[in-house]
Amino acid sequence: MRKKRQSRRSGRNRPASAPGDPALPSEAGKTSPLKGGAMVMTGDHKQITAEAPPPGAPRRWSRSEVLKGAAITVVGGVFLGGAGWVIKQLVDVSAAGDGIRGTVRDDIRTTVEVVYLDDEGRSKAMASLFQPDADLTALMAKPGAAANPALDNRLRSLGAFHVGALSLRLTLEGRLNQEVRVLDISPVLMGQRSAPLDGTLFYMPPQEADPVMDMIFDMDALSLIAHEVNENGSVGRPFFEKNNISLPDTQQDTVIIRTFTTKHSITFFLRIQYRVGGEIRHMDIYDQGKPFHLTAMNCDRDQQARYRRAFALNPDFSLRAVSDSATLGCVAGYKQL
Repeated sequence: MRKKRQSRRSGRNRPASAPGDPALPSEAGKTSPLKGGAMVMTGDHKQITAEAPPPGAPRRWSRSEVLKGAAITVVGGVFLGGAGWVIKQLVDVSAAGDGIRGTVRDDIRTTVEVVYLDDEGRSKAMASLFQPDADLTALMAKPGAAANPALDNRLRSLGAFHVGALSLRLTLEGRLNQEVRVLDISPVLMGQRSAPLDGTLFYMPPQEADPVMDMIFDMDALSLIAHEVNENGSVGRPFFEKNNISLPDTQQDTVIIRTFTTKHSITFFLRIQYRVGGEIRHMDIYDQGKPFHLTAMNCDRDQQARYRRAFALNPDFSLRAVSDSATLGCVAGYKQL
């Protein structure tokens, strides 16, 4: 019996082909996944493998992405610069900053010191009949006591007034972004002018010298106006008529001021008037929180000193008690008075 011939077209009994076998065109062009998300493409003659970048590797920017980022940066810079220009036109930046600074500190930093110019005496007077205690008596008895700051401070702390003249060193410092322009400095009286004190005198008269000062006030005048000082120390023209004091931020200016009286006893403080931008402001200056005190010598018609108690200088510049103040001169403050 003849055996049945197997069909060549039947593939049921053929062995399985391996993937990628060129005899199986139906498998060509297919992809299969690899670990890490890469894909493998299989074909008749080549194999292409795309490996995934390792974790944490820096990203590579394409040319188009770089150009796009640069364009955004340029446009943003132009926009912000234009916005800043508009803000500067609409808002006074310096003034706005000063509004913040002004809430935490003064427009002007000031310091004031009592000074004795070369031609000034150091006499002091009290309204009462004063008897020094043992400590003050010992201090007055020391040679050179008249120039000792300890004696000066002690007498002032006890309420003694400067006699004849009082000089001050006033230092001003601008503390704003805008310029501070001082328009006026003037004493402000506290209460009425009164007669010179006639209780106790500590007589330390002036010396001959040529003082240096910037501004002078005649405290007996009707209007207390700052004046220039003439070469001989007398009152000149109004100071702020042709002078000004300008204080840029952190810049300082120092003014030596003399006040004097020949007729009265007065108590006062200083007032500074100044301009910031378009606004006029003022601030008041005191002597360590207290007012300044000044009195004229109490002299009679014969130009003799008249006090109920008096102390005068010895040759070594210590002080001693005197029985009659009339034996003293009637010159105090500085020689011109």
